[in-house]
Amino acid sequence: MATDNRMFSTTIQALEDLNSHQYVAFALNDGKVANNPQEASGILYNKPKNTEFAEIVYFGECKFKAGGAISAGGKITVSTSGYFTNAGSFDVNVGTCKVAVTSGSVGTGFFDFTRTSYLNVPTLSFIAAEAIGAGRPVALNDKLLANSGAEADGVTPATVAASGTGTLVLCGVVNAIFANSYGVGQHVMAVTSGYFSAVLSGFTSSGVVTTAAASGQSGEIFFIGAQRIIAA
Repeated sequence: MATDNRMFSTTIQALEDLNSHQYVAFALNDGKVANNPQEASGILYNKPKNTEFAEIVYFGECKFKAGGAISAGGKITVSTSGYFTNAGSFDVNVGTCKVAVTSGSVGTGFFDFTRTSYLNVPTLSFIAAEAIGAGRPVALNDKLLANSGAEADGVTPATVAASGTGTLVLCGVVNAIFANSYGVGQHVMAVTSGYFSAVLSGFTSSGVVTTAAASGQSGEIFFIGAQRIIAA
């Protein structure tokens, strides 16, 4: 049986009907169910309707809705529709499962949405010199958006405000914003305005697409980081 213990929570207005979404991940940025770990800000603990106030637990021992079987001690991430699943290599870790739980059941875990981390991915904290959106390349020399593959030193997994502290994924799988539609296996490079575009001959590849996405949308790439190569 799922239980909870000491928790820290807050309230925020729900901007969609969440009456049937108790114990799923919640996104503070839009007041709706979170569909990935980057936007997950806590766990919805009540059953608010649209415009009612949601109780959001962001730290502590609390209940969660499992979207897959998770073993005791297993690291937890967020999938679509706000469900919690096993965090694998290169996934964002938002908590730890206390007792084994089956898919579709309510489990108990230890969560800290104020300090999430990637599993097996090198990251670096930095102070942004400008506001930088999630999935954008950054140049460490000036802490601004990178405008080419040659100066892209990392990718921001989450939005960071100007003068705010952000996280950079230095190498590994991370979401990136595509300039056009790209398929799995295509090499991409950082270009102006913080997009990733198809790498051109003679230019520096920033990584390879691992999950296809449409123009202006977020898809996964394996960011090459310090091992960037020059396309033939």
